[in-house]
Amino acid sequence: DAEWNEPRNIEQFNLENKVQYWIYHLRNVNCYQNEQPGMCYLLSVFNQDKKIVNAAVKIKEIGEPAIPALIKLLEDRRPTRSIGYWRDFAPSRTVLRYQDAAIQILNELTPAPFYRNGSIGAYFSNLKPEYQAKVISSINSWYIKSRGKSKEEQMWIAIDEDPGIY
Repeated sequence: DAEWNEPRNIEQFNLENKVQYWIYHLRNVNCYQNEQPGMCYLLSVFNQDKKIVNAAVKIKEIGEPAIPALIKLLEDRRPTRSIGYWRDFAPSRTVLRYQDAAIQILNELTPAPFYRNGSIGAYFSNLKPEYQAKVISSINSWYIKSRGKSKEEQMWIAIDEDPGIY
């Protein structure tokens, strides 16, 4: 953080630098959940103040060029400002992490979601490492095999990677 200098205008950045800029700002994503019980969705619009931008939404808008950086984030446990909970009156909270943001964005960018939570509060970051590794391996394999392919071919490759779709 001490080395970070906030740029004045990111529009002059190349695409890779824009991705890195928005990744840095995932720390400030402060989303909430709309339902109880429910899940915190990091791609929601969390503030009516137009000056505050959701970095997760910006990364999603970049699209496919952001996928390699998102794959790298799947093991990144740095916290965001977002939390999830079972019910607001229950004492437990889950701090969502960069890897939670990455999997939610990837699920929007890939032709099939590679991770579906099995229950309320089952965020990617609080899964067993073995299951996380399986999901990461599937996404990596899909990405390598699907580059340069049509959307239809990408979907079939995703299905072959067993992302857990029905």
